[in-house]
Amino acid sequence: MSVATIDARGGSIELGSEVTLRVPAGALAEPAEISITRLAERAELSYVYRLEPDGLSFAHPVILEIAFEREPSLQRSAVIGTVIDGDWRRLPTILKRRDGGTSVAAELSHFSDYGVIIEELLPLIASGNH
Repeated sequence: MSVATIDARGGSIELGSEVTLRVPAGALAEPAEISITRLAERAELSYVYRLEPDGLSFAHPVILEIAFEREPSLQRSAVIGTVIDGDWRRLPTILKRRDGGTSVAAELSHFSDYGVIIEELLPLIASGNH
């Protein structure tokens, strides 16, 4: 578990080299104690991470970045997901290469549980000239 107090000036909190949360300046009106906890359960490519406090709202989106080691196949992509109504749902995600591995990043508007999941890619279909 990692805990940090972040105020209107913005800042970041890290859980080792696994997770980074970046809060931009102006995202919070007042100081907030923010925590990241690695849960025992796993998503497809990472542990599941809980961001708290629940119900905290932001004036601007925050950026969550989660590292993972195992790359999906060419027909699949790694994305950040969250559980909604018992099912994993993908978030718009950016894949980032970095020293020692790969990570994915997504903008968040609220806190929940997040992990790295696999998204099936649709095959490209060549279109002919008509």
